[in-house]
Amino acid sequence: MFGWRMEEEAKLEFIITVNWCREDGSIATDGLLCDADGSGPHYGRPAIEKSFADGFKQFHFSNHVTTPDQYSPHVIGTAGNEAWAFGEWSMTIQGKNGGGPMQIKGNWGAIFVRERDGWKARMVVINGPPPEPAQTK
Repeated sequence: MFGWRMEEEAKLEFIITVNWCREDGSIATDGLLCDADGSGPHYGRPAIEKSFADGFKQFHFSNHVTTPDQYSPHVIGTAGNEAWAFGEWSMTIQGKNGGGPMQIKGNWGAIFVRERDGWKARMVVINGPPPEPAQTK
């Protein structure tokens, strides 16, 4: 794709598909996250990791699927060190203080940069399900 080496595209697709926000440093040090819960923006790896840790304290997440768009990733510029991608996500969440499981889904967009040890997410924007309609009396 765009003169990119296939192995680089495969590495990036693996990060996108498996889970770009793992605890192994898949987030760039200067990364930015605007999450579907409206709690962001979160600037930098420590703040992003804290946001996810806070979520894990409140909810149990399962069946997480991240699907890149069929045309993603897209190289930015000519150096091959930056790319953007977007796609869909879905998961099941359940509050740890009760309530039944709920299936949620949305879209995401991300910019990735190649750093010394591989591809890192520099910016991720996630949207989620629309709010419940207001109850009318």
